[in-house]
Amino acid sequence: MIDYSLLFSVLIRVGLLVFLILKFKFQPFLALLLSSILVGILAGVAPTEIMVTVKDTFRSWSVMTTLLALKGFSMVLILSLFV
Repeated sequence: MIDYSLLFSVLIRVGLLVFLILKFKFQPFLALLLSSILVGILAGVAPTEIMVTVKDTFRSWSVMTTLLALKGFSMVLILSLFV
């Protein structure tokens, strides 16, 4: 069975995302973040749980970005030894 309220909230999210980007010239990342928080609220997720999820996601994203940057830097160092 399809949950129409959740489907409706996703449609609202897509509309809000397009509206924020095109009308108000929001950065796409911020518009996506705001519209995702809205879907979470409309889906009945507690606001504190949404904020914890966002915080944990950014924390894991920053760790992954740091590791990828270190890996890229080490590859540049290794390649510079052969040039």
